[in-house]
Amino acid sequence: MKPNKIRLAVPLSIGILMAAGCSRQTPQQSTEQQEVQRIGAGMQQSGTMSQQDYVRVREISHQTVGSHTISDGDLDWTLALLAKSNNSIARAKAMGVLSEIKPMSVAQKAKIAPAIAPYLHSQDELDRASAARVQKALQSQ
Repeated sequence: MKPNKIRLAVPLSIGILMAAGCSRQTPQQSTEQQEVQRIGAGMQQSGTMSQQDYVRVREISHQTVGSHTISDGDLDWTLALLAKSNNSIARAKAMGVLSEIKPMSVAQKAKIAPAIAPYLHSQDELDRASAARVQKALQSQ
């Protein structure tokens, strides 16, 4: 190989090997994913929320807690989950994600505030507590 090709091939090879290594799951990650799937199945069986919704809200929650940010698509999905849910536990999961966004943009606040408003005076204690936590996050920024 010519020296120029080697300079290109070495970083490329390292990048490919790193990507391959990163894509492999550790046994702990695999076990955690199985546990999330199991919990999601239980949520679906109890009528709380679908397994698919549980897995997605859990992923979004994990990302949001780690970075305190949320993509527009994930925010819209979380707000849709909040709006469609007939179960206060599912709504609490959605509002838990919303309370972790820091700092919230003006556009995010404009979407979130009206979405939680009905739950601030709900007869359900979990709804009230969850909405109050989000409202506190909205007001503190």
